[in-house]
Formats: sequence, C-alpha cells, structure tokens
Amino acid sequence: MQQSPFPAFSVSPSSARRLTTCARAHYWAVYGSWGGWDDALPPSGPRRSAYILKTGQSLPGLVGTLVHAFARTAFDAKRADIPFNAEAAANAVRVAFMQAIENTQLRKYVVDPKTYPVVLELFYDDDVAVASRVQRCAADLDDALEALQLNGHFLAVMEGRAVVARCEEREQVRLRWPDAIEGGPDDFAVWVVPDLVYRLVDDPTGWVIVDWKTGNVDAASVDQLGMYATWLGTVAGAESRHVAAVAVYLRHYVEKVGQGTPEARAEAVGNMQAAAVKARALVEDDDVETNQPKPMEAFEQLPEGSKACRYCAFRRLCGRG
Repeated sequence: MQQSPFPAFSVSPSSARRLTTCARAHYWAVYGSWGGWDDALPPSGPRRSAYILKTGQSLPGLVGTLVHAFARTAFDAKRADIPFNAEAAANAVRVAFMQAIENTQLRKYVVDPKTYPVVLELFYDDDVAVASRVQRCAADLDDALEALQLNGHFLAVMEGRAVVARCEEREQVRLRWPDAIEGGPDDFAVWVVPDLVYRLVDDPTGWVIVDWKTGNVDAASVDQLGMYATWLGTVAGAESRHVAAVAVYLRHYVEKVGQGTPEARAEAVGNMQAAAVKARALVEDDDVETNQPKPMEAFEQLPEGSKACRYCAFRRLCGRG
C-alpha cells in the first residue's frame, strides 16, 4: 500500500497545546517526521531525526507511560478474570524504566526508534548530568505506583465495584468547522485516548472518565477531559449530568473533578475548533484533504532562549541543542 505524501488532517489536545506554544514544533511533529519510520532513510537526516525525537520521551514522560502500562495491565487482568500480581507488575515497570535508560545509552533508537524510544535527556545531555534526574524520576515512579494502587478509582475496578468500558484506546471525535470551507469537508477529526472510562455496578447510568497524571498539578487537562466527555456523549449517548471527568494527580494525591460538565465540554470543543483553524492556516490553500504543509518557514519559531525551547524534543533540528 502506497504511503500518502502527507498525514491526514486532524487535531488533538496535545497538538492544540503544541500549536499554541510553538508552530515550528508542530511542523516537526506532524510533517517533518512523516515517513521517518522508513529504515532506509539516513539516520542523521532531518526526517529520520525528527521521527526519532517525536517517538522519544522525557524522563517524566517515561514515568507516566510506565504507570499507565501498570494500570492497563491491572485492568486487562480484571476484565479477563485472571489474577493480577501487583508486586510483579510493579517490578516489571521498574525494570522497563532502567532498560529504557540502557537502550538509549546503547543507541538502539537509531535502528528502531519505535521499539526503543530515545530518552530525550540522555540524547541532549551527558550521562553524569542526567544521573540525578534518573534517580529522582525512579523515585517518582515508585511514588506514583503506590498512589495508583491506593486510588479510589483504581480500587473500584479491581474490587469489582466498577466495570471498565475503555482503557487507553484511541478514539475519534468529529467536530464541525467553526467557519465554512468552500468545497471542503464540513468537519474534522479530533483524536483522544481516555486513560480509563468506567461505570459503577450500582449506578449503571453514570459514567466516570479518569485521566492519570504523574506530574505536577496544572490546568493542562481541561481540554483533554472535556474532549473525552464529548467523545463519550457521541458513542454512548451519555448526558452531561451523568458524566464525571476527573484528573488524578497521583504523586500529589489531588483530584480535579467536574471537567465533564456542559461548560467544560463547550470550552474544550471551542479550543479544538480554534486549534484546527490555526492548523489549517499552515496548510497550502487551506486544503485539509490534501494537507500539504506550507514551507517550514511559515511555521513560526519561538525566540531563541525561550523557556519552552529548553524542553522541546525538536530543539536540535532548530539548531538549539
């Protein structure tokens, strides 16, 4: 099957944040890395390099990925009605954390970036400078795993008081364009990946959406949870008053509730529509069906020295790392 020259047009809560922060990072993540999975490409070429960096993870991101993997393993076991060994699963993710560090040190990402995602701190910094951060994130992993197993939503599923409907499955929402595109499509795709969607056994009319967070408490989850609730309404006919959307900041034992309300949904939809318009402006002739990007220079770059640049995966491609 022949590969399309450009990816299909879509947005997501994460791409919306990226567009707001730096359009050049959006270029590398969506267009500059497209096709970079081709092993025949030169490893140091811009497309392969962009793909390596796109599939890479920061140390805190790796912690989040592994905590999600632990939760998914637990819920899969519950749904399959097989025993779940929490200690063994926790040890497995601890091993995976250290293995990811070793794989990056061995540069396995050069050969297979999808299987062996690069740890970005090791890619950009020397091992000595990173060592303390590895130790800190290893401790964060332990803290998050402990908090997860004490969390009420996790326990509701594992104790049989809740039934899992979705667990980290990629879902699509179709939203209408806020303005008409002559001869173009009426709507566009928004992709979401809810961490956990469940219903309580004794309240089958109510839905709960949970988003696990392993970082610091912030407001970044508003659009995420609002879009999860919007998606749930389209596939399950769930009324707004029956949806509870919760961001769970595991290491801080903090929960933010109420982001599945009609107001939160409307805000999230509006933000996704605004992001889609912004992304469409970076496509040649507004043709989202072809989705050919404008030249890279049209994707505005943050001023050098900006704080966001220091944490951007693609900073080396911009000559800043």
